[in-house]
Amino acid sequence: MELYRKIKLNSSVLVLNQDFNPINIANAKKAIKLLVKRKAELISEKVIRLLNFIYLPISRLKHTRPSRKSIHIRDGYKCVYCGSTRNLTIDHIIPTSRGGTSTWSNMVSCCSSCNTFKGNLTPKEANMKMKKIPNEPFNKVYFGIQTSKESEWLKYVYS
Repeated sequence: MELYRKIKLNSSVLVLNQDFNPINIANAKKAIKLLVKRKAELISEKVIRLLNFIYLPISRLKHTRPSRKSIHIRDGYKCVYCGSTRNLTIDHIIPTSRGGTSTWSNMVSCCSSCNTFKGNLTPKEANMKMKKIPNEPFNKVYFGIQTSKESEWLKYVYS
């Protein structure tokens, strides 16, 4: 039996560089192509490793702009002020009308009632404390691994 047949067609596969650093999360079709062309080896049904080292500049791996979905994922689909999981929106810590930007460090998940209460104020002015300080994920692949449901992938994240 061919090794690549172990990969389920509707799954995602972690692609490791030759040095075992994660460089991508690919669909099964792409992973099977790499295996058939003998450009990668199968580590498990969810992980493949490239046979040749690929140099990738950090700028290629870094997140550029946050999306609504990625902000919610980062914040665990919870309001950073009250912890609610209902009616989530995006809140700018420093409101855009006061010079705030749409960056990882200025955007958080927020329920609509906290967002309405905060209004055009900063959390300090509104006397609201954040349960989590927003930060930019170092690497989009690591972010994808940490937020995925694949526990096997976590061993390839170096902390």
